[in-house]
Amino acid sequence: MENMRREIRTYLAFTPLVYRILVLAVLLCMLIVVRACFCRAVGTGGLDQTFTIFMAYCYITYEVVSDYWLFGGICCKDIGQPLLFRTSFYGIYVLREGITTDLVRRFVWILGYSLAGYVIGGDSREFITGLLMYVAVAASLNLERHTQTPQYLLLSAQPGAVLFLVLRVAGLILEQMYGWPVYLAEFIIFAAAAVGISVLTVWHMMYCIGRSMDAVKSKRERS
Repeated sequence: MENMRREIRTYLAFTPLVYRILVLAVLLCMLIVVRACFCRAVGTGGLDQTFTIFMAYCYITYEVVSDYWLFGGICCKDIGQPLLFRTSFYGIYVLREGITTDLVRRFVWILGYSLAGYVIGGDSREFITGLLMYVAVAASLNLERHTQTPQYLLLSAQPGAVLFLVLRVAGLILEQMYGWPVYLAEFIIFAAAAVGISVLTVWHMMYCIGRSMDAVKSKRERS
């Protein structure tokens, strides 16, 4: 419990208040309301799942753009933006905890959205879509955090978003053909992928930060 409180405090210290309000509350409520209105207008079924996939694509793009607010360019070798965090053991700890807790926030957020979609539409495939959403978001963040210029933000979001579209559409087709064995296989595969991409993302961020520290140290020694 103490570790959880410490991680929450670290996350609150690392993220601006406006960011937390927009990402944690406003966006979630807005998507749930839009989803509920759509289901009320057209009902549930295939069209509802198509709309869910479209909203997920938009959400993945939004997450990448909003992440630039916090971690933009942090993986670039020569960036000096977070040097204050990189110059002490506690600073590195804050960065690692901030990155880890932000991934947990994304997973919990997507789980909440999937649960709301299940309550609204009664389709358990919402959770499969949610797991794949998380994997796509985390994969896109590993590209976006190498980007220092805002002009390339939307471009860095596309590989993960397109991967999500291809896999989810293919999954829907296979689900119609083979039924529950495909549901089970998708859930296991995407859950394992979510764990794997989370570990890889934290390792990748810390590796790049350590490499940047070494580069700054070498530059100072040469000068």
